[in-house]
Amino acid sequence: MAPLPKRRCDLTPLIDHVPKHDDDFGTLELMHSSRPLPVFSELIENTIPEFGVGFIGGASGALKTFGILDWLASISTGESIAGREVMREGGVVYIAFEGKDTIDARHRGICIDRDGAMDGAPFYVVRDAKPVQEDHDYMRLEASLVRWNAHMLEAHGKPLTCVAIDTVVAAEMIPPEKENDPAWWQRVFNLLKPIAERLKIVIMLSHHAGKDAEKGLRGSSANHAAADFVVVFETDRDPITGEVKSRWVHLRKTRYGGGEGPIAKIEPAEVVVGKKANGKDMTTLVMRYDTEAKRGKPGKSKDRGDEATVKGAQQKLILEIVARLVAKGGEDVSTVLEQVGRGLVRDTFVSDWLAVHPETTKDTAGANFRQRVKELLDDGRLMQTGAPQQLYLPKY
Repeated sequence: MAPLPKRRCDLTPLIDHVPKHDDDFGTLELMHSSRPLPVFSELIENTIPEFGVGFIGGASGALKTFGILDWLASISTGESIAGREVMREGGVVYIAFEGKDTIDARHRGICIDRDGAMDGAPFYVVRDAKPVQEDHDYMRLEASLVRWNAHMLEAHGKPLTCVAIDTVVAAEMIPPEKENDPAWWQRVFNLLKPIAERLKIVIMLSHHAGKDAEKGLRGSSANHAAADFVVVFETDRDPITGEVKSRWVHLRKTRYGGGEGPIAKIEPAEVVVGKKANGKDMTTLVMRYDTEAKRGKPGKSKDRGDEATVKGAQQKLILEIVARLVAKGGEDVSTVLEQVGRGLVRDTFVSDWLAVHPETTKDTAGANFRQRVKELLDDGRLMQTGAPQQLYLPKY
């Protein structure tokens, strides 16, 4: 191999060949250990910066909206959130484009649970907000935020610190058909971030998680990249019934880094907030956080046992479907006819599985069915006739 060329130590001869410019490219600074460190101000310790735009996301059943209202309540009173200090107490606004009729009961539950700590807190809601689509809509939003800030300073002596928009799609910032378009997400952040910086506030965008919450929020990866923080409320579900086994809140991203990971396990408590028309108790949920709980593999619960693996769950479902469909024939069905078409079993399996596992595609469920049937046939727990293929359970 040829020897490497020697590095040029004296660059003076090259100076004459460098194009002349009036301005330097940048300022050269010598680093040293005594250099003062920048101070990073935060709204919520190790979670949300002092100002910026980010997401509070979650799948259905993960208590995302309950969580947003709980966090806003803590910001308005200065109480910690799952052991994380609220470092900038102030006014909050929940802009409800969804779930407008549920806010009062949920807010009352928070007030009852906090035993008077919410009295006089600068917690506000907007139920009649106009869509935010065009550039002038963002200008109108900023003008309203300026007015709301002035009101809170006068009424509470505290500035506006946080605004939650529920949801970014319901607000029409992103058309549903453009959720996967990075240009649309970039536009939203290009318009909202200057507002957050000018007013020194946090803007929380509520957004739904994708089919698999572990893979992030719905839509383009550009939304995650542009966000200053991403907090996701997640669930662990039973693979057979779809029942929620546990709930967690997880920090997926923060501007300054270093705090990503599980925040806490959620243990919601039920609170009576009033009476229904029939005289029965009206209840809502309030948040409880267990910061000591350890989560197993995401999406898996530790107490499900061997049968609760996906493989075992799918095999059990197929056997139940065959038994169910055969039983529909009634007691008069002869032994020879106690079987059911493989195609009908497959279609029923795919439908039942997707009902509790919407993150699974139809093709994947079909492939799972073929593999599980093969396994059941191999170990003798399921029997199959020739063409046309019929499935039936063995008699012992």
